[in-house]
Amino acid sequence: MKVLAYREGPDETGADELVSAGVTVHLVDAPQYGIVHRRVSQLRSAMSEDSFQGKYLFSKFMQDVMRWYIDQEGCDIVQVESSKMQSFNISSRCPIILDEHDIEYEIRDRLYQRESVPVKKLYYWMERLKLMREEQRFWERVDACALSSRREQHIFRRRLPGKLSAVVPNGADLQYLVPAIETPTPRRMVFVGSMGYGPNVDAVEYFVHQILPQIVRHHQDAHLTIVGGGAGPAVSRLVGPHVSVTGWVPDVRPYVRSASVVVVPLRIGSGTRLKVLEALAMGKAIVSTPLGSEGIDVRDGEHVLIADDPRAFVQATTRIFADQTLMAALGRNGRRLVEQQYSWDAAGRSLRALYAEVLQSDRRRRHPGTSVRIGKVG
Repeated sequence: MKVLAYREGPDETGADELVSAGVTVHLVDAPQYGIVHRRVSQLRSAMSEDSFQGKYLFSKFMQDVMRWYIDQEGCDIVQVESSKMQSFNISSRCPIILDEHDIEYEIRDRLYQRESVPVKKLYYWMERLKLMREEQRFWERVDACALSSRREQHIFRRRLPGKLSAVVPNGADLQYLVPAIETPTPRRMVFVGSMGYGPNVDAVEYFVHQILPQIVRHHQDAHLTIVGGGAGPAVSRLVGPHVSVTGWVPDVRPYVRSASVVVVPLRIGSGTRLKVLEALAMGKAIVSTPLGSEGIDVRDGEHVLIADDPRAFVQATTRIFADQTLMAALGRNGRRLVEQQYSWDAAGRSLRALYAEVLQSDRRRRHPGTSVRIGKVG
């Protein structure tokens, strides 16, 4: 197996792990866009037929390397990570599988629904329509699509009923992510995620402004730790007596272990959230919005507590604070669910089955035993 991916920063632990497992990894520097360049590109896309999201990952150098990888070295299968790679000309000499982490137009639709600033709302509305068209075109170009949940597979099949697809869920490393032995810190909450990602920023702002003050009213020592790199001014402004921001950390597990509750107040997104699966694997009590746990087979009250508005979120969180038995039961049930359905071994079996089905139906194989994966590391 060979992986061709963008290098997004100095820390590439995902690439190191692949290399140690015997995978050939080739990293290409990701396009660097400053805020001015990004805004100009968004303005240009708004006045064109093309979406911004469908173009911003493109680089000519990556295209040239990709062509060499596929055409010169050969492969059985090309696996493309996300429809954000749609602007690349991917050789059709071998079958192509799209690993669709999120349905991109669905994210823009939810941004559109949440936005109150008229200019931004109009932009998201246009971007959503363009992405809906472009994403379906990309789905038509590939031989098969792997989706992270049954809900998203249903959307895919509704648009392309004859196209091969499979549910390949996100997973968790059950040996790396284990339940903590130590007792968590009372009334300590944690949110984990990249703080350079808009939906995560929206989630922590929503929690700090609309939920946390009500929790503090009941529990003066309540504290939220926001863990994740890329924090901009909007997140930094949230720091206060009841909120801390760590920035990037080499290992999120100590922060998750010490928390009484993992909060997932997401209101925007698609796909399934690794942060939820990892917290479940670590046996943590979770309070999540319906969207935060979307696509994962959790049941409210058994694996997580679901809260669809600030008042319900406060009630669910303070309920866990006060009930150690409930906290422990949610943790046990969540861990068991991941063991049964969401291990990386289970995801690997689903993906290998899709590979076999594609290869069995395709006669273009020329270099047996090789696959090329294109996209981001991790």
